[in-house]
Amino acid sequence: MGYGWNIFGTAHVSFNPFYTEIIPLIQGLLLFTGLYFGINRVNMSLTGLIFDPLKRKKIIFLPSLFALAVVNIFLKLYLG
Repeated sequence: MGYGWNIFGTAHVSFNPFYTEIIPLIQGLLLFTGLYFGINRVNMSLTGLIFDPLKRKKIIFLPSLFALAVVNIFLKLYLG
């Protein structure tokens, strides 16, 4: 214990984490949800600029692959 760090009087209370087995699942779901909404928002913002859906998909494809690679790196870091 450091000097004076028992501000709330909880220094001797044991810490017992709960539901530690579902934390990686929650993190993975949040990452994939963020990826989905990010790609969806880019698609929606490009509808006013590019009217052809096929061109929009071609433009979004490479940045989406990059974002998927970043999400996979984060999943590897978070989930081990």
